Amino acid sequence: MPIYAAGSPITVYRVEDALFPTRELLPDLRTLLDEIRRRPGMYLGAKSLYALEHQLMGIQFAEEFHDVPNDKRLRGFELDAFEHWVDQTFNAERLSVRSRHFARHIAGSDAAGFDLWFEWYDRFRREIAAGPMTGVTPKICHRLCVESHPCKAGT
Repeated sequence: MPIYAAGSPITVYRVEDALFPTRELLPDLRTLLDEIRRRPGMYLGAKSLYALEHQLMGIQFAEEFHDVPNDKRLRGFELDAFEHWVDQTFNAERLSVRSRHFARHIAGSDAAGFDLWFEWYDRFRREIAAGPMTGVTPKICHRLCVESHPCKAGT
């Protein structure tokens, strides 16, 4: 709907309308993460865990700020479950708060940490597909899994 200010027409769009073209190309968070890994320079400017963290936090903030309904938000990757899995699998001493900081610390650089974080991400996704996740509560596992997952058979 056009709005006129000082004689110049300004077109205003709803936030939900602006998100739809992106949703056709990037329907969920898993697809977005796959694209970021494939072309980090396009999405982040460089291969950087720091930039990835800010990108993900920015998406979450924007969705909350603009009151995007839950059914319209980017889904498909449960970050809390992944963080718990990284802590259980690699970070028993809790050397860092988040997986991205821990990967950067272990790898020795932001770019190498980016690759390591995505290696963990791949392994986490494979374990979700393979069966119940070790160290992850059934409630979290059920939220993450697809209908064909073994943990869904009993529900």
